[in-house]
Parts: sequence; C-alpha cells; structure tokens
Amino acid sequence: MRGEYTAVVKQVPEGWIEALPGGDCQEPTPTALLESLRIILIDALEFNKREASL
Repeated sequence: MRGEYTAVVKQVPEGWIEALPGGDCQEPTPTALLESLRIILIDALEFNKREASL
C-alpha cells in the first residue's frame, strides 16, 4: 500500500524548517532537512505499524 505525505518546507533566517503531521524539524541546509524528513517518516510509519498490530 502506498501513501502520500505532504511536508511544508520553508526557508527562514535560521535555516530550513519543515512541518509534517507527527513531527517538525529545523536544519541548516535543504539536504539535512530532507534527511531529517526521511527519518521522521520512517519512525512514524514504524510506530503506526506497531500500533496497528496491537
């Protein structure tokens, strides 16, 4: 099953921020932000998978 996720990415004076249901982060570069986003999504999907199997 495939899902779609939308992250809001914005450049601010301190770097880059993203908002995603279940997590937000701020990083100094777009590359670092994408890596953080990837980690947040993996963690969120694993959490949902565990919760669904209870």
